[in-house]
Amino acid sequence: MKKQRLMLIISVMLIAVMVLMPSYAKAATDEKLAVVNTSSNYLIYVDGLLDEEFEFALSNSKDETNLVYENSATDNAGNAVAYYDATNQKFADVDISKPVYIYVNGKKDMQGLEVNLTESITSEELDNIEKITKTIPVTTEKESVEYTETVDQLNLVTIVGSVKIQENEENKNAKYSYQLIKLPANDERYDTLWNLLTEFNSDYNNMPVNEKINLSTEFSKLYTELINSAEWTEVKDKDLRIEQPEDAETGTQYILFLKEEADGNVTYDAQFLTSAMEKDPLKTKTDDKIVVTKRTSKLPITGDSIALFIALAVIIVAIILVRRKMKKDSKH
Repeated sequence: MKKQRLMLIISVMLIAVMVLMPSYAKAATDEKLAVVNTSSNYLIYVDGLLDEEFEFALSNSKDETNLVYENSATDNAGNAVAYYDATNQKFADVDISKPVYIYVNGKKDMQGLEVNLTESITSEELDNIEKITKTIPVTTEKESVEYTETVDQLNLVTIVGSVKIQENEENKNAKYSYQLIKLPANDERYDTLWNLLTEFNSDYNNMPVNEKINLSTEFSKLYTELINSAEWTEVKDKDLRIEQPEDAETGTQYILFLKEEADGNVTYDAQFLTSAMEKDPLKTKTDDKIVVTKRTSKLPITGDSIALFIALAVIIVAIILVRRKMKKDSKH
């Protein structure tokens, strides 16, 4: 008897980043900090200080003397943030290609914390994350195939699950490739990718903003690394279907990477998939024979919290409304 093939069900979860991250080694940002690059400046989220104004200084030295302090800014979600702006004369002596240290005035536990500005996640990347799973449109489908076995007038029918890429006028001439990874994988990085998503889902409501940004940064780097090393297989099915593996079982998890090539442009996307099947067959009568159809069942959507996080992240970093409350002596 052939193995039953189970349907893949998309779990709506955070995935993917299209912008390549630098590969060279840099100093790590202190865990109390999170950084977002908005192209015009860098926003530095300081743990415990998002609700209050503060003074901060940036320096390439751990020497606390001769520090020039600046007032915190406010992002468009109302969070107080430190920042680096190349046009601000107070940061003229700061070289962001070297280790940078932040000092928060009056906070003994926030003196000389190291911050890596050049490897921070960008607002564009956070915006791209919101579009993941929807960048290359797909649907999950199921289709009856030939009877695999007939026993005592019971015809066992296989329901095949697949991911189908949706064609439209804009992409009808595109070439598609994929990589399907079964978890747990031989390469632990894929399991780590899945676990990062699970971490978002499990503790979203209690997760501070800077922790969410740091997890997004970690996910972005890992996802990009895996996309760059993917071993692609061309989608040759005329209907652009990618069928689930024959050895799939209920609860089996997969990561599906997708690549679209059209008009010289390359687009990546990914789906997180879980196999599922109802335990009880659906019985119907056909030509006086009972047909036993093994049908798949849809799992509950578990990714709502991730979608909420992405929307929040974009709102936070899309625009910075810098309110420089200059001291009187700064005018001189």
